[in-house]
Amino acid sequence: MLRVLLLSACFISVAFAACNPTLFPVFDSSCDAKTPFCRNTNTTAFPVFNCVACRTNCDCDQNEYCSIDRWSNTVGTCQKIDLSGKACFPMSSLQLVNSTIPSEGKCAVLVTDSQSNLQAVWTGVCMQGKCRACDYSGGSQTCGAESMGPPRVCVFPGEFNTPHSRFWSGGAYYEDPIRVWLAIFFIFILIITLANVGTAFFAFRGHTKH
Repeated sequence: MLRVLLLSACFISVAFAACNPTLFPVFDSSCDAKTPFCRNTNTTAFPVFNCVACRTNCDCDQNEYCSIDRWSNTVGTCQKIDLSGKACFPMSSLQLVNSTIPSEGKCAVLVTDSQSNLQAVWTGVCMQGKCRACDYSGGSQTCGAESMGPPRVCVFPGEFNTPHSRFWSGGAYYEDPIRVWLAIFFIFILIITLANVGTAFFAFRGHTKH
């Protein structure tokens, strides 16, 4: 019995050696700048805390999500959202993890846990039959100064962009016809200006030759 307790104590010390869970979600001093957060990465009831790169989606780059997939050893890592634009059907959270419903048409990243149950590690928004990262109808800013990733705004057709660059995205022009006309007028004005400059230049050269 004593041997079991000693082995358990050693295992616990090793499991918690990576970082201090009492500091979560504050940056852990035992972690480095690339993996500053302390999270449980184990799939069982016994917690194992390790230094990871993210604790929420806001700690990742635009159009990435922070994985909660402990079963594939990717928990706390930033993963690309690869389902954007995929055909889908609107489903509830229970329908998404229902194994009797085919995975095709689900706007979610699904994994199988240790009990052979489906788990959704990322869920998107099914809009007009297409899987999107976010719902652009709100237009509000998400992710602020208390995150490792940049602030972001959901723009048409359902992807994230930074607040200062969202007006230059193709979706912003598609949503606002005024921006389209302004862009067209700008091109015409530029062409007319260049034509006038070219005419004046050649007229000046012809005048100097005489």
